[in-house]
Amino acid sequence: MQHTRHGVSPDHLHGRRFAAILAVAAGLLLVPRPAAAEWVLRYADAMRAAGTDGRPVCLYFGDPALAACQRFESQVLAHPRVAEQMTGCVSVRVNPVWDEALAEKCGIYRMPAIVLLDSKGTIRFKEQRNLTTDALLAALAQVGAKQVRTVPRPATAPTAPVTEEGVERSGNSGIAVAPPTTAPPGQPIRIQARVEQAQAAKLHYRVRGTQPYVSEPMRPVESYPGLWEGWIPAEKVTANGLEFYLSARVGERTLAAPKEFYRNPFVIEAR
Repeated sequence: MQHTRHGVSPDHLHGRRFAAILAVAAGLLLVPRPAAAEWVLRYADAMRAAGTDGRPVCLYFGDPALAACQRFESQVLAHPRVAEQMTGCVSVRVNPVWDEALAEKCGIYRMPAIVLLDSKGTIRFKEQRNLTTDALLAALAQVGAKQVRTVPRPATAPTAPVTEEGVERSGNSGIAVAPPTTAPPGQPIRIQARVEQAQAAKLHYRVRGTQPYVSEPMRPVESYPGLWEGWIPAEKVTANGLEFYLSARVGERTLAAPKEFYRNPFVIEAR
């Protein structure tokens, strides 16, 4: 896993704009879950849900910046039969960069990797080499992952709308960001986001139509608590445009914006 470093000076004018974003209060609602894998942010949340209804837990260890993980996600996890079978699990994406302790506990030393546990937390299947569609389907059947169609589950929703234009309006994200939608080629792009009580934040970007993502650490903006800043360098801003998403570490949680960043990252058109 590679890391790059990129430092910039804070821009107080844009900092004021983000400092004005209101915090969103969240409440619990019961909403129907469609026939799709249920991904939660934390291992502890997954085990809690599994203990309630007896479902197995699927831990996917991967890094979206790695081409091997991107291939596994697009060719195996996105396979219709796998996606259907995984509705019988509670699943967690684990990036060992953020959660080294869990990777060590499960004996994971390479990515991508899949670990399946029963509802009591006992490892029933672990694979980090032969991650084919057939192998994963057989393992899911072995641990008793039964496809479900519609199950009510708790989901957070804001009690009041965020009115700042352009801010990501996901009540579950935890990251407030006003993503740029256009940028002139050959000019650097500054990305700012507000994440309360974050220990670290990262900007992941790539030229559209290419792989993998480049991951850059973001820096906290002085004098504006909770505001983080990162830059996409000028040489990466080409006529092809860009895709990007953000991640942040808050306590034991890993947050991401947009929520469905694997399928629908933010897009910047070159103009």
